[in-house]
Amino acid sequence: ESSIGPSGWYCDARTYEPDAPARISVRVEGFRYLGDGKFSWDVVWKADQPAPRDLTVFTHFYSPTAQRRDKIAFQDDHKPSPAPTQWAGTVRYTRTVTVPEDAEGEYQVGIGLYDDAGRLRMSGLEVPQVGGNALWLGTLTVRREGVKIADISFKAAPEEKPKVERANP
Repeated sequence: ESSIGPSGWYCDARTYEPDAPARISVRVEGFRYLGDGKFSWDVVWKADQPAPRDLTVFTHFYSPTAQRRDKIAFQDDHKPSPAPTQWAGTVRYTRTVTVPEDAEGEYQVGIGLYDDAGRLRMSGLEVPQVGGNALWLGTLTVRREGVKIADISFKAAPEEKPKVERANP
């Protein structure tokens, strides 16, 4: 932006990013296999700002063998409490997820926030080969022995390297 007036000229050289990601990130802690095809984990959001509107959390488990075109094998969408418009600092809650009876192998796990207007762009790594504002939590592995699920494990995605903010000295 710039302006010229009787006393001089003003120019703001800072970058304006209307599509900048929301300063909200997410990770998983405390993964626990519960048996019977269930696991629980703590979803930990870091919100440097609240969400701009009331949003729903989507958690998608992607597999290249999934029948759906978007490769979602199963999901865990939920309304978090407190609502994302109330988030400030760290928000933590526990989710218990039941995998489908036929689940087996590795699933890339993506998470994000959405409503009827679309998905909110946030800070973090997107799920490889998926994109679409789904942040990559990591890889869920379901191991079977015969017809039963024997174990479920989770390996977190690598953390994104911090970006260097542009300075305007």
